[in-house]
Amino acid sequence: METNDGFSQILDDPGFEAVARAVRNSTVRAQNRKAREKMGGEKEWRKVRYDLLHDLHRTRKLPGNAFVERVAEFLSQYNYENARRREDTGDFRSAPANVSDDEFKSFVVLVDKFRPATVGALLAAYGSCKEKWDGEDQGEAGNTGALAANDSDQ
Repeated sequence: METNDGFSQILDDPGFEAVARAVRNSTVRAQNRKAREKMGGEKEWRKVRYDLLHDLHRTRKLPGNAFVERVAEFLSQYNYENARRREDTGDFRSAPANVSDDEFKSFVVLVDKFRPATVGALLAAYGSCKEKWDGEDQGEAGNTGALAANDSDQ
């Protein structure tokens, strides 16, 4: 007997994708950039959120609203950080797009429908995955030019 838990519906949702991209930018991607900074690369401006993935896993299992509250807290910090970067540089393209109100609403609808345990597990996993166009891991192979071009698109 086959069951449909809605996993693909969650992963294909624009709100989920936007939140996952924010998670990725603030965790594994920021860590990779920080490592490149230590090797003489451009200074990383984003705060690395070392605790975020752990917090997503922890709060998804708690009763009540802990998971949504943690995601909401993170998104407000993330959007502020992006806006501050744009303000400091005077360049709108110097930071990735903020998570929009519609994307956040869509994400919350998913949490209501599929529960925090499921959405949280997928968010932590998907948010730590490399996007297919992302060259973050190619730096080891010496392809840092493509990496820099990809970073500017975010």
